[in-house]
Amino acid sequence: MHKSRVPRQGYVLADTLPIHFSGFFSQSFEKVQAGVLYNDTLMEYYEFSENDREILGDIRLGQVREVVPGINAVFMNVGENRPGFMPVDKGRISDYKPGQEFLVQIQKAAIGEKGVVVTDHLSLTGQYVV
Repeated sequence: MHKSRVPRQGYVLADTLPIHFSGFFSQSFEKVQAGVLYNDTLMEYYEFSENDREILGDIRLGQVREVVPGINAVFMNVGENRPGFMPVDKGRISDYKPGQEFLVQIQKAAIGEKGVVVTDHLSLTGQYVV
């Protein structure tokens, strides 16, 4: 099935009938459901539960906790239990100072005793990003 560019509800394409684009959202204790309808046909469906919470790709405001020049890394508070780790190019390590805040994106989930791996090179991908 080919998905073409869909205008917002109420817009009319020249020489065509109105196209209705809408969505729904439902939340319960166990899960969250969301969907996208195109001319009353379900085109996309998403279901999330608290147990499947995926943080990969999340963009968060991080605060530098510690700069470690010996391993070219910055440890940051990013809202998780353990500090996030951000590898840094050798020439840029002096750009970071404890307490500094900036946006970071989570690249790798926490494993064992290690925290998440983050980057300051943000990537926005998706079908609705132009």
